[in-house]
Amino acid sequence: MDSEFNVSVLATEIGMSSSSLYNRIKSICGQSPNNFIRFIRLRKAAEILISTDYTVSETAYQVGINDIDRIGAKVEKQKVFFMKKIILEKNYRNQKHAAPK
Repeated sequence: MDSEFNVSVLATEIGMSSSSLYNRIKSICGQSPNNFIRFIRLRKAAEILISTDYTVSETAYQVGINDIDRIGAKVEKQKVFFMKKIILEKNYRNQKHAAPK
């Protein structure tokens, strides 16, 4: 994802004004377009972290999050996944690499 992708780019890409886009997303999702874009970035980051061995920094870069220091606060605020890194690795990454019995 492009870190420069924002509401204006999205509105242009789908051929809507920013205010129309705001109203449409707000009515469908109950959140602002900025929060919606952030939510999508965080969901994609969670998928990458669970399914690969990329670090948090590498993953953040891939999904367009430049401020790595604030990613934890964003995840907590969005309530996407409440897993600490150690729990993520224990529950998902280690199972992925475990040999079948």
